[in-house]
Amino acid sequence: MRLKENIMIDFITTNWPSILVIVAIIAFIVALIVRKEWALLDKIIFAAVTWAERTYGGGTGALKLAAVVERVYPLIPAIIRVFITSDALTKWIDKILSDAKARWDANPALLAVIDA
Repeated sequence: MRLKENIMIDFITTNWPSILVIVAIIAFIVALIVRKEWALLDKIIFAAVTWAERTYGGGTGALKLAAVVERVYPLIPAIIRVFITSDALTKWIDKILSDAKARWDANPALLAVIDA
């Protein structure tokens, strides 16, 4: 058993620069995937918030939030779902809702779609 440990240590000490480069490349690829997934999730939440606003109208905040969570959670990519708690998702939806309200106020065409 001692011989296997020595071989492994020798391999690591001999090839540590290559191992470090491979780990850095893998971390970079994972970061790119996660960033694209976050951007996609922002768009999904925006669409769900707009749908909820159109479907339920004003004065139904808790109902709209529940509907958006129910609609969005299954669509969250598995790689991101691991990192999102219920509180984090609620805060995220609230942030997107604030952005959506600003977009709706700035663009009357979006507001017309919601009010239709």
